[in-house]
Amino acid sequence: MENTIRQNARRTRNLRQEKTGISRKEKRKGRISWLFLSPSLLGVLTFFLLPFCVIIFYAFVNNPIQKEFVGIQNF
Repeated sequence: MENTIRQNARRTRNLRQEKTGISRKEKRKGRISWLFLSPSLLGVLTFFLLPFCVIIFYAFVNNPIQKEFVGIQNF
């Protein structure tokens, strides 16, 4: 009897995992991996992507303080 209850519990757990697709352990691994990646992603954003966007903006304005758009006249 007790053995049957355990088997049913295992089957139910397996069915639940099949429905959701991702187990708790896999979700935790995903969160931990994002936690370890976040400093390097923040560094790439801070030291590469943001300055790149600012440079593109500066290329199309005459004076960055006044923000007078001149388009391709700077080229």
